[in-house]
Amino acid sequence: MEVQHCAVEGSLARADSHVAVSVRKFFECALLDIMAGTPAAQKAGAALFLLWSVLHLWVPLEGYRVYLTEGAAGCFHMLTGGAKVPHGAYKVSPDAATVFANTYLFLNFVTDVGSAGVLGLFVARGLWLNENPWLCYTLGTVVIGICDLAFLFFMVLSGVIALGPETVAGPVIWFVAVAVTPFGLPKTGKKSSVKKA
Repeated sequence: MEVQHCAVEGSLARADSHVAVSVRKFFECALLDIMAGTPAAQKAGAALFLLWSVLHLWVPLEGYRVYLTEGAAGCFHMLTGGAKVPHGAYKVSPDAATVFANTYLFLNFVTDVGSAGVLGLFVARGLWLNENPWLCYTLGTVVIGICDLAFLFFMVLSGVIALGPETVAGPVIWFVAVAVTPFGLPKTGKKSSVKKA
């Protein structure tokens, strides 16, 4: 029985190896094909929007973790620390209804941040694959811009959340992506030079 089991494992390992090689070759060819048709500035913008998205997808994960492990106090600690609302100055209300409402406002906030991160993934994908690049750029500029600039002005610069690398990284990455990407976008009114297979 053991000999047969080892033979089956060996066959599966060889099959997995062949599948892995085939999948790797497919993605290498696809990546080379994609990279050949999209200008570098557009690729750089896509990479920046992807980085922006990863940062914003981390926020709800951390927010949910804090909510589940530390409760309301942890949630409010995550959303304070600025010059006008230092961590020690913000007190969790003894009123259960206020704590309940504020906690769910926090959960809504971090979920909205994550949904902007999901939009950023679609923007990055569209720019990278050169699929409706102007639409993707416009969504990235306008919708993501509204989300990021609202956070920057209402939460960070107002003094609610601490001003630091982790709170300004998103707006800085967004700004660079918005500034760099147009240099690689196809001219308006003309079809993209990338041929679809």
